[in-house]
Amino acid sequence: DVRKSADRKKISFNKIVIGLLVVGFFIYAAYSFILVQHEMTMKKQELETLNAQYEEQRLYNENLKNISREDNLRLYIEEMAREKLGYAYADEVFFVDINGK
Repeated sequence: DVRKSADRKKISFNKIVIGLLVVGFFIYAAYSFILVQHEMTMKKQELETLNAQYEEQRLYNENLKNISREDNLRLYIEEMAREKLGYAYADEVFFVDINGK
């Protein structure tokens, strides 16, 4: 009778240990899954940012190619001289809006 009681205690202890191991495994698996999902979300955002930067650079390069053509280059230089540097031809008059509107 004492032997049966010890066997039952041993069996229930083994069941508890196995149960805890199974629960621990599922907690670990859930935690790992959540980490992977978070990392995937971060990588998707990073990819979207890189794709946007790529598209911006591609458009910039295309614009530079268009400017580099001889006719467009002269017009581009003239436009930059007027807009950025405030240059004008000797016979030109231009007005500046001092109200800033």
